[in-house]
Amino acid sequence: MIHGKSLRQGLSLGLWLLVGSLLRFWDLSERPLWTDEVLTAIFSLGKRLSDVPLDRVLSGSELRSFFQLNPDASLVSITQAVSTDSTHPPIFFFLSHLWLRTVGSWFGPVQVQDLPLLLRSFSALTSSLSLLAIYGLGRVAFRGDRGQRALLLSAWLAVSPFGVYLGQEARHYSLGVLCVIGSLAALFAILHDLRQDRPLRWPLLLGWAAVNVLGLYVHYFFVLSWLGQGLALSVWLGRNWPKSRPWLLPLGLTVAGVCLAWSPWLPTLLSHMGRDEVRWIVREDWTWLDSLLQPLMLIPGTLAMFVMLPVPDRLSGLQVLSVLSLLALAVWGGGWLWRGGRAQRDWVLAWAGLLVLATMALLVGLGWAQHSRVTSIFRYNFVFFPAVGLVATACLSGLEKRSRARVLTAFLSLGLCSSLLLVNGWVFPQPDQPATKAAEFLRRSDAPVLFARTYRNLNDVAKGMALALELQRQEPETRVMFIQNREGEAAVDRELATALQSLGTPRDIWISQSFEAAEQLAGTTCQTAAKRRVRVSGEGYYHLVCP
Repeated sequence: MIHGKSLRQGLSLGLWLLVGSLLRFWDLSERPLWTDEVLTAIFSLGKRLSDVPLDRVLSGSELRSFFQLNPDASLVSITQAVSTDSTHPPIFFFLSHLWLRTVGSWFGPVQVQDLPLLLRSFSALTSSLSLLAIYGLGRVAFRGDRGQRALLLSAWLAVSPFGVYLGQEARHYSLGVLCVIGSLAALFAILHDLRQDRPLRWPLLLGWAAVNVLGLYVHYFFVLSWLGQGLALSVWLGRNWPKSRPWLLPLGLTVAGVCLAWSPWLPTLLSHMGRDEVRWIVREDWTWLDSLLQPLMLIPGTLAMFVMLPVPDRLSGLQVLSVLSLLALAVWGGGWLWRGGRAQRDWVLAWAGLLVLATMALLVGLGWAQHSRVTSIFRYNFVFFPAVGLVATACLSGLEKRSRARVLTAFLSLGLCSSLLLVNGWVFPQPDQPATKAAEFLRRSDAPVLFARTYRNLNDVAKGMALALELQRQEPETRVMFIQNREGEAAVDRELATALQSLGTPRDIWISQSFEAAEQLAGTTCQTAAKRRVRVSGEGYYHLVCP
């Protein structure tokens, strides 16, 4: 009988692994790379932003030649590039580089048109591995139930729209989730030892330290998860004082080891915090309303871990209906979680809940301290994402048997439907929307396009690179130019005039600039196609027609 149950559980786990993996690998090449994914591409290819050809006209072949894999790149060179040209730790980019080299050795040289699939497949792979890892976390945390709750935890992650969203982006977050899962598994194993008054095992402590160090070198916000775990351990030690005194030394040495391993990167972290590239999230006109919204914005971000419906950008009856439906589902699901949680006596619920609240509080506190909108950026919620799964699993397991199966089916069905909407582009629309912008530029243009992106720093170059790649993919005759605008509009006009002399006319110029473009360029009358900047996907551009 036990063997039969184990076989059924193994088959069920395999089924959820298949479902979750299919969702994560669904149409990865369908969408072009957006700004942050272009940064991933540059560093993963072993290049630097400073290598981008600037202040001259670029053809499609020149832009494509830049996006070639550098076989001589190493951890050292990628770390140097990231430390100066980015605001992130290096490990994700290095592992992504190794993935590109491996795939290139199997299928031939990496081409720019293959980058969306290749880069996102690495995130999809790490996200799929998280389904196995979180099953292991469930087996560690929920001991004694033969893996039933661990299977539910893995099923929840498989269809979570938030988990699928992270798994389809060529960014750090799916790898960060995997690190958080590994760290929590080690933490709950430590808590089990403490509950049973057993000596702490050094291999376990070293594993906990290692996965935390890895997470800290994957994404800076992982430190919030680590600090939340430290707070949970501190509460445990305080509640069991003075019996917990013998545990202070091994735990203290473990924490010190993590700090020591991360200390070489701290000067780089401090330099990254002061860069212009991170100023976009800071609100200069911070008010009491922003302070109030900081914790409230965690609600929709957490809800997205279970269900998500299409919400149009513009206020309409459909938007109101979608928001009301989400609120109704939140109340319905929250009610069942509350009912199951009240009946649940498992200690895991209390400590997982403490982890969630502690990490949320740290995220909100970070936003308050920096006057930044971090809680409104849903992807940063990866730091408490696995712990939310532990809480939900514990609560749902506490429901009465007659209603448990029905509620579990509803939760998983809502997640699956939401994920299907997501992979088909109905929810979580792609940031920057380069495909939409490129199509709109070309629709409004009668002559070959010159796209001019002005820049003050290299991050501005990355913002224009995604649109430049998509423009040249949709129309190979498109030319691209990155123009430095630190000297003002006159310098930009001179660069555009020189470009027109080399290209000739007619041309349609699209320029991302905050001033009225000059009417006279290179002796040719260029007229603005519209008196005001053209709004395309929420961003303003000037459109000049040069006959």
